[in-house]
Amino acid sequence: MAYLRHLWGDIATMGDVGGTHEFPESRWAEWFARNVSPSDGRNRFFLILSDGEPVGEISFHRYNPETRTADFNLKIEAAHRGKGFAAQALTPFLAYYFDVFGGETLLDAVVSPSGKAALPKIGFRLAKTEGNIAFFELQKAWGHPRAV
Repeated sequence: MAYLRHLWGDIATMGDVGGTHEFPESRWAEWFARNVSPSDGRNRFFLILSDGEPVGEISFHRYNPETRTADFNLKIEAAHRGKGFAAQALTPFLAYYFDVFGGETLLDAVVSPSGKAALPKIGFRLAKTEGNIAFFELQKAWGHPRAV
């Protein structure tokens, strides 16, 4: 939890994705129970590690069992960007989401120019835009090499 406080409080990391997040202590415990252990079955969160040290996080949220769709999230700490950690994390994450968990589609609404450039490189397709928000999706059925 200490790393998440650091990551989500880091303006260099969070500045282009909606700003920093700070929670009272009671909310951290609720977040952990919902996303990590035991999980509510709709959210899953994973740290991205390099040599045993966290460098970011990858997760899905708001899974809908009827549509088998969830919202995608990926954050690499600003100090560790450009080192390939996102690509390394995607393979096991997508294998888990699509093959183990049973999801079919991941969605992401993106405002930052860097996010808009990065998602197509990892297989997401632009579904629509509304103002400055780009809505992307990735479907297992597309046979994305990281998704099968």
